[in-house]
Amino acid sequence: MSSLPTSIAVEVRCTRLPAVRDGVPVYLGIQQGRAVVEITPGKVGEAIFRPEFRLVDADGAPNFLGPYAQGPRDERFFYLSWGKGATTADFRMFRRLKVHLSHLQWKQIASAARRDEPLRVTIDATDKNGGPLCASAWPDNPAVDWRLT
Repeated sequence: MSSLPTSIAVEVRCTRLPAVRDGVPVYLGIQQGRAVVEITPGKVGEAIFRPEFRLVDADGAPNFLGPYAQGPRDERFFYLSWGKGATTADFRMFRRLKVHLSHLQWKQIASAARRDEPLRVTIDATDKNGGPLCASAWPDNPAVDWRLT
């Protein structure tokens, strides 16, 4: 690929947010470095995050960089964090969802960049027991829908 994009946004649409856990209101935010930001109450039912990543070529594969990027180069991901407390100052995390990026290829990223659009992923944020979805959100998880055209 002759001209690789140098950055890309990911539009993360979280649907069916659980409102409470053990009788206490829950909140969802995205982890930026070590801080959880853009904290959204579960009672609203949906949250949209739009982290932006710098991109560099790493032996033919995209390497996602920036304050939202977590993990080693070949296993890059970002975190969505569940907690109690409506502000960054009083947010107390009790679960996280690791949204993987390592499956994304230059072709998909370049296609979105040419259209001046973000990559898009929709996540059903409620697990099979009615609680906050946690652990790893791989693209083959039925709760995770990447729109990569």
